[in-house]
Amino acid sequence: MPSRLAVVRAVASALGSSRTEDEVAEAVLDAVCTHLDAVTTSLWLMTPDGAGLRLTHERNGDPRAVATFARIPIEAELPGPQVVRSGEPCFVGSRADRDARWPVLAGTPSRSEAFVVLPLSAMDETLGVVSFGFAQPREFDADDRIAMLAVADQCAIALDRARLYQAARADADANHLLARVSAAGGGHDWLPVARQIAASCTDRFVDSCVVYIREGGVVRRAAASSRSFPGAPAELVDRFPTPLSSESPNAVAIRSGEDVHLPPIDEAQLAAITQPEFKKRVEHIRFGDAWMIPLLDAGRAFGAMLFATAVGHDMSAADVVLARQVAERTAVILRSATEYGQHRAALEALHDVLLPAAMPEVPGYDVSACYVPFTAGPNVGGDWWDVLRLRNGCVALSVGDVAGHGIPAVAVMGQLRNAMRARLVAGVDPAAVLDELSALLDWTDPDAHATAVIVVLQPETGALTWASAGHPPPLVALADGSSAYLDDPPGPPLGVTTGRRREHVNRTAALPAGAMLHLFTDGLVEGRERPIDVGLKALAAAADRDPARPLQLHCEQLVAALVERPEDDVCLLIAQRHDVADHPSA
Repeated sequence: MPSRLAVVRAVASALGSSRTEDEVAEAVLDAVCTHLDAVTTSLWLMTPDGAGLRLTHERNGDPRAVATFARIPIEAELPGPQVVRSGEPCFVGSRADRDARWPVLAGTPSRSEAFVVLPLSAMDETLGVVSFGFAQPREFDADDRIAMLAVADQCAIALDRARLYQAARADADANHLLARVSAAGGGHDWLPVARQIAASCTDRFVDSCVVYIREGGVVRRAAASSRSFPGAPAELVDRFPTPLSSESPNAVAIRSGEDVHLPPIDEAQLAAITQPEFKKRVEHIRFGDAWMIPLLDAGRAFGAMLFATAVGHDMSAADVVLARQVAERTAVILRSATEYGQHRAALEALHDVLLPAAMPEVPGYDVSACYVPFTAGPNVGGDWWDVLRLRNGCVALSVGDVAGHGIPAVAVMGQLRNAMRARLVAGVDPAAVLDELSALLDWTDPDAHATAVIVVLQPETGALTWASAGHPPPLVALADGSSAYLDDPPGPPLGVTTGRRREHVNRTAALPAGAMLHLFTDGLVEGRERPIDVGLKALAAAADRDPARPLQLHCEQLVAALVERPEDDVCLLIAQRHDVADHPSA
């Protein structure tokens, strides 16, 4: 080995122009291989939370060992953590010595016979460890130890200097990023604003950024940008919505209003994906560290942002703080965009005033609903659902769809829904209610039309009395996995009169134990590229429910699976009669 002074000078010279952690690591590892005749070199740095060591750079390591020890808990009985805990260097003269001191390493492949692990400390802080490996067994004499410790000291000083430099640059970059996010506001159309913010975040801050927006019962990707996976945004934005009731991190962040730290993607997570097309498009995506931050308005989350680093990189505490600041500004900007503000105001009015505030309890049944608005424009439509307990113990379930969009459609929807409720509570049967509503609409608003279906359910027996005004047929999915539509001919849509005294007819059916009744609007099953008969077949095929899956989640998953890109408002209402075997008291 060259004289220790020559070695230290060579390393110091190599580190002289290094300004970042990556540059310091590359300079040290190259110099050690050149001047100390090391055959393997590696650098582990403390994780941001101090809970372990993370392999950041290495030379010539065995790929299997590199993968196994990429992250090491600080309490592990291994050389690196031991050096961190004790603050003392570790010199190992042979592989037999290694296996005797750390039996867990016996049989671990390595290209070195002897190695050293040295602490990296600066200003009373342990930054990590550096390791050098040598091709032959050897004794490390005093000169060897002094030279190697001097190299480690030089490395630690350079790392500390690099961190100060990077902290100053990070502050400048953070201010620049926040300024760019703020500058993205001021437009009328919020979608280009969201796309610009996502792109700004991936310029220098993170590797990937996604903006999610809640739309009724699902969560949708509105914008995305990625350096490592540049093609992913085009394949995923505005596609593959997430059920709001699911355990997906974006849904959890929106429901809870709290940050979510995402675990690394593993095979188990990929196996849990039920949509083959979605799985195909994301199975290659990996990240290092990721946080989901909610977008809040007056304490209520209306969306979320994903911030993810590239593989091998962590988000520091300062990075997470910056991500929260970006999300906070993004929320304000999106809410202030004229078009988005109008859009959200209409949605909130629809949900808070016109749709049921809470799902009524129906003894012996689970009932769930999912509403997804059409968001290609600022105007919402006139779809509705309702569940109403009647005085005689029956339960009325209804779904309707007013033609058109915007405030007129919403106004007609509210008028029809409230009139329907009044007549059902008065004991009027479904067909007669539809006749009265059609006459009312024809008299008060001759240009308006709507479809609707009303089902009156006798909870104890499962008996159904129903009538339809031009609406898609109800679907009954049985416990054995089979399904069938109640496809008796419907009456004319509301507002369309034929001159007959009774336009609509009551039908009867039964809902067996364990069966599910589906009422829905045509937005669930029909689109420009999907005829309604194809959509009806798709719904029937997907309606079978895993008993372990909550009904609300099943309802939202059905909508997410059938409606990738909404072309109209979507409403789905499901009532499932308890299976007596599962609910003996039902």
